[in-house]
Amino acid sequence: MILFRNTSPSTASPSPVGRAIRIAMAGATIGFVGGCGQGAHSAGPAEGMAPAAAVEAKAGSPATADPAEYHTDYGTTFKSPSGKFLCGMDAGRASCNGQFPPDAPAVSDCTGKPLKPNTISVGTGRRASFGNACSPVAGPDSKVLPYEVALRVADTECTVHEATGVTCRTGDGHGFTVSDTTYHLT
Repeated sequence: MILFRNTSPSTASPSPVGRAIRIAMAGATIGFVGGCGQGAHSAGPAEGMAPAAAVEAKAGSPATADPAEYHTDYGTTFKSPSGKFLCGMDAGRASCNGQFPPDAPAVSDCTGKPLKPNTISVGTGRRASFGNACSPVAGPDSKVLPYEVALRVADTECTVHEATGVTCRTGDGHGFTVSDTTYHLT
């Protein structure tokens, strides 16, 4: 399933209006946590691969990836080197689908039935939480974010650590760290 796709004939160089629409759609759909029906659905993979990631290292700080290199039809997205997590982010929000620990708390589906979560999300002004989303947060064209490289969109930052998994934080200190064996929510 794809969260949304750009259906314009050309995705190589969208017009300013098209770019604004894509950004607005990404912002509106990445922040889902609970409800089915939030976010558009379509079938099939998104066309085209993002160009090779540019990574910049600054003295005394971790390497930083260029968010433009991680832009897809979903917005800014990445997958972990292990392939266990697929994440999307924008200014103030980050969400990941993945292989969560067995002790992750149950969530409710659209009918209220308890089930295992398929998404973890955080947004500015709210604590991170698990959820059950009806659409993925990123697509198959998402690039691998290398270990120990930060990806930032405004005040939202995500990094993948080989030992601890994916960590995403918003500018107000909320965030999560998740792997297939453990998690921590703030």
